[in-house]
Amino acid sequence: MKKLVILTGAGMSSESGIRTFREAVRITSAADIFVVIGSSLNVYPAAGLIEYAPESASLWLIDPNEVTVPAWRKVEVIRAKASEGVTILRQRLLHDES
Repeated sequence: MKKLVILTGAGMSSESGIRTFREAVRITSAADIFVVIGSSLNVYPAAGLIEYAPESASLWLIDPNEVTVPAWRKVEVIRAKASEGVTILRQRLLHDES
């Protein structure tokens, strides 16, 4: 499992921000499971990463607020705060494996 945190803001236009985003695209492109935590999928650059997830990847979004997900991809939404949502995600993933 690899994790990568992408922060929004002015820093993303910097050279290091661009390198970070390219690394995020590389990791996302190879993901079996792609999880976005605390984003409405309306804020870029994080929102754009979902486009790079393989079609076979399981996509998850954890956010306590009501969110709109892309119609062109199946995204499982867990409406919870991050710590509770990750616990729920873990339970669901472990249940799917059995």
